[in-house]
This record gives sequence, C-alpha cells and structure tokens, in this order.
Amino acid sequence: HFIAWHWRTGIPVLRYLPWLLAVVQGHIRLVGVSPLTPEQSASRVEEWEKVRDLAPVGLLGPTQLTLTMESPLEERLISDAFYARQRSLGKDLGYLWQGFRQLFSGEAWRH
Repeated sequence: HFIAWHWRTGIPVLRYLPWLLAVVQGHIRLVGVSPLTPEQSASRVEEWEKVRDLAPVGLLGPTQLTLTMESPLEERLISDAFYARQRSLGKDLGYLWQGFRQLFSGEAWRH
C-alpha cells in the first residue's frame, strides 16, 4: 500500500508526474499493472480478478496506456490479468517505449 497524489491540471502528461516519486521510493515499478484503491481491491471476489496480483503495480502498462480512467473496473482488471500472465522483459521495454512516445505526442499536452 502507498499513498499517491496527482496534480490537478488540464495537461494529462503532467497530472501523474508526482507518481515518479513512488517509483523512486520503490512503492511501484515503472512498468506494471494499474494501481487499485483499497475499495477496488477489496471488491474483487472472482479468482480471475486476482490474477493481476501476479504482476507488480506500475506507473506504465497496457491498462494505463490503452484504457481511459473512465473504463469500467472489469475491463481494467481483464487488461491487467492478461498483462500479468503474458509479461516479459521485451514487452515491458515495449510499454516503456510506447509511454515515451506518448509523452511527446500532441495529445499528451492538450486539455
């Protein structure tokens, strides 16, 4: 468990910049599954929903890079479970590269 905060800004790429502090402190990794709130974590009852626990929590990953925050929790859990079962160093490097490319895209800096 860790406490994460974000800035209230219209620029999406800057919103989660403070999460880098959690990466440096070792609470989360650079690449992994999306973090869940304690309430979201407690609400998981099905076995497939807990598969995501096989992977570390990370700042970047397929769920963070491809789904929106408005996506249903079930969709996010499915994406995380798939990542947890298929993860590898090569795929993690691919997600890092995808995140780096998105950092310099115009959409990342628009409101």
